[in-house]
Amino acid sequence: MDKLFFLLFAVIVVGMAFALYKNSHSRLHILRRGKRVPGEIVDLEFFDLFHRFPVVRFRTSSGQLLTLTASDKTHISEFRKGQQVEVCYLPAALDQFVIVSGLDALVKSETEVAKGPYRLKKGQERRANPKGKPDRRTRQPE
Repeated sequence: MDKLFFLLFAVIVVGMAFALYKNSHSRLHILRRGKRVPGEIVDLEFFDLFHRFPVVRFRTSSGQLLTLTASDKTHISEFRKGQQVEVCYLPAALDQFVIVSGLDALVKSETEVAKGPYRLKKGQERRANPKGKPDRRTRQPE
């Protein structure tokens, strides 16, 4: 009986860990590959006494206005109607988005990296080094 209980417990824990990993992996993918735009919480759909699904309205970089319900439930006190938030969405799949919160802000999106000094578009110039030192990647061989 103890072995059966342990086995059942292990299967449940592994399943929950996999589901959490899969969810966080897709969230991380959206944060890394997506575009960040301002948004507003327009509603909070009921889930249970302590949790809600936030409904967010945001305008894509192409100008399309979207109102979507988040797939992740949040604690009731995390968001309120009218709150301004940052939304990160995938341009290829507009229903794939996250409301940026907490440690999400530390993850740089592809569009933020592209704005930095390391990834340049064709014809763009590299920004000057703020410390006045020559950039070792652009230094001419002596």
